[in-house]
Amino acid sequence: MNRPTVGLFRRSLHLMAWLCGSLALGTLGGNPARADPPARLATRVFGYIPYWTASKKTWDYQGLTDIALFSVGASDTGTLTSTTFWRSSQARTLIDEAHSHGVKVELAVTNFDPTSLHALLTSPAAVDALISALVKEALVTQPGDGLSIDFEGLRGSDRGPLVDFIRKLRAAMKAKKVNSQLSLATPAVDWNSAYDYAGLAAESDTLFIMGYGYHWSGSSTPGPGAPLACGSPWGNYCLSKTVAEYLSAVGPAQRHKIVLGLPLYGYDYPADTDKIGAKSLGTGASVLYSTARAQVKSRRYEPVSQSPWYVYTDAKGVLHQVWYDDEESLEKKIDYIVGQQIGGVGFWALGYEDESAWTLIKRKLALLSPLPPSPLPLPPPPLVDSPPPQMDNVAEIQGCSLTMTARTATPSAATWMPLGLLLIGASIRRRPHIASAFRAGT
Repeated sequence: MNRPTVGLFRRSLHLMAWLCGSLALGTLGGNPARADPPARLATRVFGYIPYWTASKKTWDYQGLTDIALFSVGASDTGTLTSTTFWRSSQARTLIDEAHSHGVKVELAVTNFDPTSLHALLTSPAAVDALISALVKEALVTQPGDGLSIDFEGLRGSDRGPLVDFIRKLRAAMKAKKVNSQLSLATPAVDWNSAYDYAGLAAESDTLFIMGYGYHWSGSSTPGPGAPLACGSPWGNYCLSKTVAEYLSAVGPAQRHKIVLGLPLYGYDYPADTDKIGAKSLGTGASVLYSTARAQVKSRRYEPVSQSPWYVYTDAKGVLHQVWYDDEESLEKKIDYIVGQQIGGVGFWALGYEDESAWTLIKRKLALLSPLPPSPLPLPPPPLVDSPPPQMDNVAEIQGCSLTMTARTATPSAATWMPLGLLLIGASIRRRPHIASAFRAGT
């Protein structure tokens, strides 16, 4: 080509690269949408903030990807109750703070009454009313990103109606805001076979396993609330068994939707001895992560459950056993979560912890800052026509909340060209000297 033709070609290439880059970055025409920041954590970290801890602000947004503000209630007629916190200026401040750090915010919705849930889920009019109210409340009343449904105590007969409700709710949410997200809080043990894990995963973005309560306030024996492994002396229920049951139900394609929730609290039991296997002498009282860490004197550690515990005698001479989680036990459980390549880790509840939890999370999960992009040569056209389908391994490992599909066709040379132009455009935008070189060459 002669020099004018070459110059015209280069200027056209420059313009096409700028255009492709602008389209990809959402900066061409109209108001740019709020872009998600680059991933800074190796997996999702999802925390609930209940109204009673909202003023504590003990959490570190650099260690979070998602929060759910807890909660509004859902009645059996489809109306909303207890909306004061969500509609408050305090909630708006939390939403704005989270968004400024690239953290998504969901509105938690609760109903813990089996009779009320049955009446709600089996009434088409109530379901329609609730869906309409929730979409408006979560996405319009406040600038939230989605909903977290926490329906507990569900009857087995309402297994199908719950999936139908979630399907309709998600469709309505996507119609209002295409990138909205929907999660469900689901049980560690489904005693009533009421939760269709596979069906719920297919119709939502996240199943947040409430991985706590294996020992609870009414347990006859003091013990860990979230044992990692099963076996003596704790029996056959534990986090690893729960996760295995979920993964078996949802299958490999949905495993990235599983978030394992961990407790930031434990229980303080009056006990008859200071040995494992002691008898509880009364109801266990909840004790916060931060309180237990400050109170512990002679810490003990149980290796099967991966749980710390300690004993003390109160002012009345009553012996107590306290079972809780701390940095060591959380680290073991986070390692397990990462090793299972599920969607992420969750916590109930933010405000119960202290700084040690965030130091751990960032140490374990923070990604190194990515290198700045550099100009790359255009890749050569593919040499074959139909390789095996490329499956979504990356989404599963990174805990992406979107399901990607297999690509069964090899990109053509025409497909590679815009990709190369996009890379050039990105490089030009970030490196003015490259732009200068282009202009000099014309």
